[in-house]
Amino acid sequence: MDEGPHLLRKDGRYCLIAAEGGTNEGHSEVAFLSDRVTGPYVPAKNSPILTQRDLPEDRPDKVSCTGHADMVQTPEGDWWAVFLGCRPYEDRHYNTGRETFLLPVEWVDGAPVILRKGTAVPVVIDKPGLDTKTSRPLSGNFAWTDDFSILDDKWMQIRTPHSQWWSLDGGLRITPSEYTIQDRGVNPSFMGVRQQHASFDAVTTLEFTAVDNALAGVAIFQKEWANYVLGKQLIDGVPSVVLYVRDSMEPQRMVAAQALSKADARKALELKVSGNGAAYSFHYRVRGDEAWIQLGPVQDGRILSTDSAGGFTGVMIGCYATSGAVSE
Repeated sequence: MDEGPHLLRKDGRYCLIAAEGGTNEGHSEVAFLSDRVTGPYVPAKNSPILTQRDLPEDRPDKVSCTGHADMVQTPEGDWWAVFLGCRPYEDRHYNTGRETFLLPVEWVDGAPVILRKGTAVPVVIDKPGLDTKTSRPLSGNFAWTDDFSILDDKWMQIRTPHSQWWSLDGGLRITPSEYTIQDRGVNPSFMGVRQQHASFDAVTTLEFTAVDNALAGVAIFQKEWANYVLGKQLIDGVPSVVLYVRDSMEPQRMVAAQALSKADARKALELKVSGNGAAYSFHYRVRGDEAWIQLGPVQDGRILSTDSAGGFTGVMIGCYATSGAVSE
């Protein structure tokens, strides 16, 4: 979706829509009308045609920063708008980045209206005739499991790879590169999906023999200076489950570590990250065990938010390995 202004023609008149008010809480979409494509254009009486800046801060299911809209007309003649917005879980903190929303459009006095003034973005709307049974869920509450029989297009990497360090052989097989997710301008061995919910569980199974200077596990990545890593690594020569955080331009630091017995070190390790708003917890268990073990205290997920780390892209969660770790 192009974030620039858009020019529409309807019923012989021209309508220019554009974002204004900044890209944060003051964001909105406005409309201008003209009888000629070359103008002059005058502001529509109902502008802004989309904003959430005039609503109470404590409203339920809050959506903020709405704007950067575009519109499309369906074959049936209905008008719909796509636009960007954010879902904060606390104050201005959101870890899901800037997301795409879809709403129907009504036309009033020749101008489009996406939401009437004082109206909150609805969580769910009904579109008659829309078949969702065969579609992969993209929003709402859902569970998704991948056996890596193919590389699904949900998976992303950090920057463009210059070599193929992954393969699909009964799962995702990663050859650790020398780079880490702390390094800038390179492509580390990381394959992630976007965090789509404020509350979630992400679980994977790790088969990895720890060796010097290597680490494998799960990374929660927003920036090179805003991330968590849960994995397996040698600590003083002992295979251990480790948790690292980086929340500033200073180097990452270890939050917690738990040594594995010789027997457990040979088994597959299950890793789980649980998020609930600002609270992120990290867990592990040896394959065959029933109980999860929490590693370290609950962590502050606000370090991953746009308000703390900057940008609008949100968090990625995924599989990670490196041969550039430093054995503690």
